[in-house]
Amino acid sequence: MNRQYMELHIETLTQMLVGLILGYVILRAFGLTNSQSITLQFIFFVVSYARSYTIRWLFKEIIFKQKTN
Repeated sequence: MNRQYMELHIETLTQMLVGLILGYVILRAFGLTNSQSITLQFIFFVVSYARSYTIRWLFKEIIFKQKTN
């Protein structure tokens, strides 16, 4: 994995971790238990990470490459 892809993963992961913490606090504020909040946050984290990385990858591979050609 080259440096550019590693940076992409690090940025995406940082954004997701911040969202994870905020989501946990919000769900707890709505009365969910720790277990419920953690379970939902895990699901949201995995889906959101995959979505975010895929969209960034598509933009990089398709849109930005078209601009350079």
